[in-house]
Amino acid sequence: MGGQSILLAKRYLYSPDSVDKNRMLEFWQDNVKHLINDEPEEWELPYYVISKEADRLGIKLSIIGELPKERRLIPVIDAAVSAQVGNTLKHTNGTTVTVAVSDKGDNYGIVLTNDGESLHGDIEPLGGLENLLREVENAGGLMEIEQAPDFALKISLTKGEDYVI
Repeated sequence: MGGQSILLAKRYLYSPDSVDKNRMLEFWQDNVKHLINDEPEEWELPYYVISKEADRLGIKLSIIGELPKERRLIPVIDAAVSAQVGNTLKHTNGTTVTVAVSDKGDNYGIVLTNDGESLHGDIEPLGGLENLLREVENAGGLMEIEQAPDFALKISLTKGEDYVI
């Protein structure tokens, strides 16, 4: 939003008749409201990037519960959703990834599933899942891969912004 206001103002300075003054004023008013209220723009919200990436890939994200807002957990959960979206596309022909979040007191329980075909055989955490496992453990969490009856990625993450391993 801020960049558009500056571009409109610059264009106005060079050629005042080429800019709709009311539109320029609306942009500036919105920016001032944003600064006063300190409300984040949509692109600043946690999980925005992975949500847009899933949309772009044709995967619907279904979020049950409230995703954690702790700054140190956001990259871990982003990585988990990204891995689930990628594996849903590559291996199951699914179209929806469900992320169920539960508050378990001192930690969050996060279960990621999809609506795709069931996988057969043992799933070893290689590649993306191996990297995700490392990220979860580095954040002080646990990750479990469940295969039956359907594939599920189960993650437990300790709450608290200041948690140190």
